[in-house]
Amino acid sequence: YPSAYTSFSQGATNQHNLNKQINVNVGRGLPPFSTMMNTPLPIGTLRVDDILLLLVIGASAETAKRFITKRAKSRSGPERALRSELHQLRYRTARSRNLGPGAFVETSKLERAVLAKEKKLAKIEGERTSRVESLVHTARNINLTLNLIVFALYYGIPMMSVDGTRVQLSNVSDAEKIISEEEAAASFAKGLFFPLSYIGFGLRLAGMGLSQRASSLGALVVMWSAQSTIGKISDCLEAFQSG
Repeated sequence: YPSAYTSFSQGATNQHNLNKQINVNVGRGLPPFSTMMNTPLPIGTLRVDDILLLLVIGASAETAKRFITKRAKSRSGPERALRSELHQLRYRTARSRNLGPGAFVETSKLERAVLAKEKKLAKIEGERTSRVESLVHTARNINLTLNLIVFALYYGIPMMSVDGTRVQLSNVSDAEKIISEEEAAASFAKGLFFPLSYIGFGLRLAGMGLSQRASSLGALVVMWSAQSTIGKISDCLEAFQSG
């Protein structure tokens, strides 16, 4: 009996979770979950070749930027050698101080050598910092130029759009509210891209020039998705290596 009661409780819990998911989908203007499992997405336009090209461009640009910036931030061979020499000099200076006044001349000589090494190291670090800042500024300008080129080449061309004639409305009240194919497609797209459709300012900006902005994706969104994915992967790898 306990096992039968446990099975019944689990089944009731699963059904309750399924009903909650159905209510969420219906609230977003989507069909019920069970219907979506058996119904293909109402895609009207899908430019696969252009999407793959933009993904490659975005991933390549982000990878190159991350690689060059990381190389610029890393310490060079001469800098590592200088740090090693400075560490040894500091150690010898500390030992010389412990010998007392009898090693005053040797201690003074070592202290002057330490100061010279520190000054040289500070100069190298300053040059590296300036080089990194210059690269970051250049990468920002290149990325802006790339965005403008993609926006100009694909102006008014959707990479993907929703076909309003194929959208299945969740209930009769939605059918009474939505009176055109454009509104049906826009309603479905908002639920499909939730929450980006509400909080993504770049998503709206990238849709400039599209005839149906509310139900289409522009070329910039595709390229940005590749850049964002590579950026997150790079951040995770850096955190893993540093940890």
